[in-house]
Amino acid sequence: MLFSYKADGGSMKKKLTTILAAFLCFAVLFLINSCKTVKAPCPEKPEFGSLGSLINTEYDDYMPVLVDSTLYYISIVGEKEDREQMFSANIFIDSIPQAKYMFDVSGLYGATTPSIYYDRENKQKEYYFSAYSDKKRRNSDIYCVIEKDGKFSKPIPLPPTINSKYYESHPTLSKDGQLMIFTSDRSGSFGETDLYISHRNENGQWTEPKNLGNIINSKGRELTPFLLEKNTLLFSSNGHSEKKQFDIYKAELENYEVQSIRAFSYPINSNFDETGPFVYNDKIFLASNRTGGCGAFDIYAFDLCGAVKVQGKVIADNPIFLNTGLIKLFQNDNLLAEKKLDETGFYEFDIKANQEYLLSYSSPCFSDKVFEQSLYAPCSDSSSIVLIADIDLPSESNEFYFEEYKVPFFVTGYYLPNTKENLSQLKKKFENKIFARDEKTQYIENPGSEYEQYIETVEKALSDALYFIQSKLKYLENPCSKGTEEISISVRGYADPRGISEKAVYSELPIDDSEFAVKVALTEKMTNELLSRLRAYFTAKHLQKELDKSKRYSSNKSKIKWSINGYGIDTREDIKDLDKRRVVIEIKVEN
Repeated sequence: MLFSYKADGGSMKKKLTTILAAFLCFAVLFLINSCKTVKAPCPEKPEFGSLGSLINTEYDDYMPVLVDSTLYYISIVGEKEDREQMFSANIFIDSIPQAKYMFDVSGLYGATTPSIYYDRENKQKEYYFSAYSDKKRRNSDIYCVIEKDGKFSKPIPLPPTINSKYYESHPTLSKDGQLMIFTSDRSGSFGETDLYISHRNENGQWTEPKNLGNIINSKGRELTPFLLEKNTLLFSSNGHSEKKQFDIYKAELENYEVQSIRAFSYPINSNFDETGPFVYNDKIFLASNRTGGCGAFDIYAFDLCGAVKVQGKVIADNPIFLNTGLIKLFQNDNLLAEKKLDETGFYEFDIKANQEYLLSYSSPCFSDKVFEQSLYAPCSDSSSIVLIADIDLPSESNEFYFEEYKVPFFVTGYYLPNTKENLSQLKKKFENKIFARDEKTQYIENPGSEYEQYIETVEKALSDALYFIQSKLKYLENPCSKGTEEISISVRGYADPRGISEKAVYSELPIDDSEFAVKVALTEKMTNELLSRLRAYFTAKHLQKELDKSKRYSSNKSKIKWSINGYGIDTREDIKDLDKRRVVIEIKVEN
């Protein structure tokens, strides 16, 4: 009996109250303790980064490895002795996980997911993993399985240089297969478990492992290393923070010596434990027991690289090239995004790290041109990146310099360009005594054969000048043209410092050209100012004669404004006197 009834109702009531209170307290404690053992179901909406209930279970799921887009991981299953099993699932097509190890590991216990090296020379794969050789799990060793022609060897324990009487686990290999880093608690360790490094020698044997040192190894536990690159190592440790939780770190190596380590920030690390990092296509896979998961350790995936943006400006002299412009982003000839520009020329695109892109600018103003720029998006696991990629459109040059051809364009004292036809006519004028009869025309040189060497260059320059003018005329028919523009063509002539006789005069047909606003009388006194102006005039007439052959010029003639000027002696000291016999042509499009 729990209690006996007495006539004293007050005493009886007190005892009953005490018993009920004790019972209720016991019941509450029972329920609380019971709740601790009940596994909560996976949330309907997975925690950020979680691979969700398809992969994660209420038990421990950890050590993810991806091979050819297939995820392999370890999960605790049931209560039997060998309860760690490897599961595989193609997470990109949501396939159902299958509990099956890659190869036969019977006789071994607690086998981990492997690090895989492909030996191209021998056309075989090497799988390195750790496991216990007995049920009591007294010692973990590292094993290798070789796959060739679709057949797997039996697990081969690594030699005593690697496997000792101590704990060896979590091997990771470099991409070239020449470097292995693993976890061990062997003698000489700084803490509970340290990371060790071994090289494969020229005979294919693994060398005596070397402790990676106290920059990376702490008094706590370092484990689950992953070689991202030969000089970049990811690992997990609980000895580098005051909280004593496992976080994932990045170590930089140089000549196989650790130079520095750095903990990842959130969301890769949290206020809980994170282990088993593995990187695939710029995503880092890991195991964490953070809240919000399915229970115990779950597998998560996060972007390893921070966000990357490319932004810049299209820079142009003429703002209309911006208002009509289109900037496009390509990858492998595929159009990813495009943006129409405004008057600022600014653009911005979100892109992915570790990939190549092509930027392209086009505009109806440049119907026959596309301006392109290649770029590569780097990866930073500590910050976001903004790439600046300006596209500088070529300046629309408004000047054409004959002096670039480095020859005299005129015979000394003469004013017609030194073309084959003009030079021939000049020689005939001397033969016919039109020039050089007296001091009036002696300022003009009787050209010898030395001027013939300049003909080809002069005619090429005049041809280039014509093309240059026509390119400006073409603008008037450009879809970006407002229809109100005019083209001004300025021709400026120059003379060299040679003196001219006081009796020298202009001795050819008088000029009265209202279109060019040039008027020169017969026998007008010759000066360097007049000579330079005549050079500008006759060069312009030569160009106009050729332009008259173009329908584009004829249809736009009313919009062409000529300006002819002589600037006298060229006083610049950076060119030879011979080359100062020149003209400059400037073309501008004006509203």
